[in-house]
Amino acid sequence: MTELESGGLRPFLSKIAAGKTLSQSEMTDAIGVLFDGAASEIEIAGFLMGLRARSETAQEIAAAARAMRARAIPVEAPQGVVDTCGTGGDGADTFNVSTAAALIAAGAGAK
Repeated sequence: MTELESGGLRPFLSKIAAGKTLSQSEMTDAIGVLFDGAASEIEIAGFLMGLRARSETAQEIAAAARAMRARAIPVEAPQGVVDTCGTGGDGADTFNVSTAAALIAAGAGAK
């Protein structure tokens, strides 16, 4: 049984706790564990806080983004459709730019 097969995020937590960075392959595997629901809430919290406390590298962030994009479900939408999302409800009293963007886009003919 490999370290990854032993379950959860433990092999990645150990490496992060030792101050080491994760390779692209390791980050891809870790994101897989997260997306597959194979980690406990405590492991997830430890993994994310460990990365943050150690300062995640640009390579780790890029590998995580690639892994998430690889698992993204494509959305079929009619030609010319515009989607906006924004900061509403973030609790930080920020300006919700998505509403303004939607009005401007609609004024320009977007549907």
